[in-house]
Amino acid sequence: MPSSSARSSPALSADLRVVSITVHGEVRGTVIAEVSVELQQTARVFGGLDTPALVVAKGALLEGTTRMVPRSVATAEATKAVET
Repeated sequence: MPSSSARSSPALSADLRVVSITVHGEVRGTVIAEVSVELQQTARVFGGLDTPALVVAKGALLEGTTRMVPRSVATAEATKAVET
């Protein structure tokens, strides 16, 4: 799985499974990250986050659920989701 960066532009509406992601713009959907999620000051996230590590900059918006799971759990769930 690649690392990703969602930049401030049009909104991204999708369920994402990534190693790591840095969000600068708007994301709508579920994000499952094996390693980390970083929300920059301009980030707007509407949906769920599953990650072992989360960094939220002052000014970022997160509306939804957050689940801090160990890396082994996130990896297993991401692999299972890709297989189905």
